[in-house]
Amino acid sequence: MKLNIGCGRKKWGWPDFIGCDIQHPEKGVDLSMYHQLDFVNDDLPWGPGSMDEIICLHVIEHFSPSDGLTLIKRAFDLLACGGLLTIT
Repeated sequence: MKLNIGCGRKKWGWPDFIGCDIQHPEKGVDLSMYHQLDFVNDDLPWGPGSMDEIICLHVIEHFSPSDGLTLIKRAFDLLACGGLLTIT
C-alpha cells in the first residue's frame, strides 16, 4: 500500500495512494481511498509495516516541531522493510 499524508480535500494527484488529511474530503472524492484523520493524534487504521511508500508533500511545515517529529515517527512505524518515505 501507498499513503499520501496531508493530501488535501481533493486528494490531488497520486491516484494509487491512499490519501489522508485532517479536512473533510470534497464531494466526489473516492472515500475508499481517503481517510479523514489527524495523523499525529488519531488511531491509525493501518498496522506497523503496512506501507511500501509514504509521501508527505508540502505539509510538515504546518506542524509544530514536536508534532512534526511525531508525524515522522508514526510514518516510519507504518513503513515496510525497504519502504520509502518522502517528505518535502
